[in-house]
Amino acid sequence: MWTEVLADLETPVSAFLKLAPTGPAFLLESVQGGERWAAYSFLGWDPLLTLVGGRDGLSVRWASGEAARLDADDPLRAVEAVLGRLRLATPQRAGRRPQLVAGAVGYLGYDLVRAFERLPERRQEDRALPVVNLLVPGALVVFDTLRQVLRLVRNVHVRPGDDPEALWWEARERLEAMGTALGAAAPPRRRSYEPPAGEGADVSGSADPARGGSAAASFEALVPRARFESMVRRVVDYVHAGDCIQTVVSQRFTAPRTVDVFDVYRALRTTNPSPYMYYLRLMGSDVDREATLEVAGASPEVLVRLEGDEVVVRPIAGTRPRSPDPEVDQRLEAELRSDPKEIAEHVMLVDLGRNDVGRIARPGTVRVVEDRVVERYSHVMHLVSEVRGRLREDATVYDAIRATFPAGTLTGAPKVRAMEIIDALEAGPRELYGGAVGYLGLDGSLDLCICIRTLVAHGDRIWCQSGAGVVADSDPAREYEETLNKARSVFRAVELARRGLVLTDATDRPGGAASEVPAGGVATAETTAGAAGAGQAAPAEARAGAQPHEAAGTEKGPGESGR
Repeated sequence: MWTEVLADLETPVSAFLKLAPTGPAFLLESVQGGERWAAYSFLGWDPLLTLVGGRDGLSVRWASGEAARLDADDPLRAVEAVLGRLRLATPQRAGRRPQLVAGAVGYLGYDLVRAFERLPERRQEDRALPVVNLLVPGALVVFDTLRQVLRLVRNVHVRPGDDPEALWWEARERLEAMGTALGAAAPPRRRSYEPPAGEGADVSGSADPARGGSAAASFEALVPRARFESMVRRVVDYVHAGDCIQTVVSQRFTAPRTVDVFDVYRALRTTNPSPYMYYLRLMGSDVDREATLEVAGASPEVLVRLEGDEVVVRPIAGTRPRSPDPEVDQRLEAELRSDPKEIAEHVMLVDLGRNDVGRIARPGTVRVVEDRVVERYSHVMHLVSEVRGRLREDATVYDAIRATFPAGTLTGAPKVRAMEIIDALEAGPRELYGGAVGYLGLDGSLDLCICIRTLVAHGDRIWCQSGAGVVADSDPAREYEETLNKARSVFRAVELARRGLVLTDATDRPGGAASEVPAGGVATAETTAGAAGAGQAAPAEARAGAQPHEAAGTEKGPGESGR
């Protein structure tokens, strides 16, 4: 059931604060190409159903109180079985139905791939977060940006023996309550983090860790720079030995939780508008219903999308930092377009995307429709291509996920051997990083992005992760700097949230000159050469006495066989 109201006095953020201040919920927004707001934004809450867990079991909980734990050696197959039992009743005005009416929204963690590829399972102690975390919203608001209207949607789970008329009237009352709540003032914020008494937002204008007071400066890398560069050299050895063509190695930056994550999302959507922007408030555990996990991200890259029967992937490979000087920015673009390493890497990953789509596409329909266009974002620019193919009649959205997950741009090629090398070299599980965020519609629709440029909050810690694609002629120092450039948008968003979302401050300089909020960094005394913006800091190595995590896998030497 749904209705429409004018949206000229609301934004997705204000509506979210009014309608979903607590409990499991999501907000999905989009800016196409980093420049133009997309046609729809979605916010949902009051789940009819949650699906949370991993290969050791999937917890299924209904709003009615019913619960079950399914054996789930392949969690995606378990999700398919549960959602496959739900049917979407076609509204009377089906031609005007919102793009997302009902479906599962949330994330699929990177380690989901172990369910359908021959990769060893992670150690139990390494798996802190659920691999699958989805909810089916009972309440949904669709912002129609072009028409400036809100579509208020109530979904109802009708079970055998239920009285449809009674459920219809209940849904109508709830729909009216949604409209009433939108017309009211937003309730006082219940932030996920409140600073202790006396610790207000810092607007000192300093991101210098020596002066303190910067939330972003409190991030630290879990591995020392020397070790990360050693990982890069190790991958180069693998490439020369013929084990792989490219492998994407990543590092995690972590900090104490001293910000409200929704405020970080508000900063991200303003400072780094992207094709996929999301805030998720989900269950942090499949056994502890009180545990909460928050995710705020602004990803530029689709994992896989279905448009009718068209399968779409958009590989991103090739990066340069942005410059505030337009001439320098154009020079960086020209450098990116002509860099033989970047072009070779991009062509390889486009071929990998073609192969992935070809696994589930009708013969002869796979094609590249955009080739090496440059897309600009707040801190970086990328080379982007688009690959399309027509989905086979016998294939499903779940087949499309298996064929493309995880993205080759986050693993390397050949994909499985690259993932084996990642297991051997990286310090711990990727969890959300390199996985997917988005929705699986009950009507067969699908739109998932790659989980990058994302902040995760669980317990008293926050973290983000970024990587670099390593090939035969990679320079370790340059690859390290690339991980910083990719993480910088999250660092800056955390800094803005910590400072009360003050974009500029005219109070701390003589004469009232406006002071730009620093772009953010992580604690170090070392200056990042080539960073996008002067004075930005590189990550600190692990603090004195803290030992980096050891790799979870047993590394195969260069030249040793591996699928």
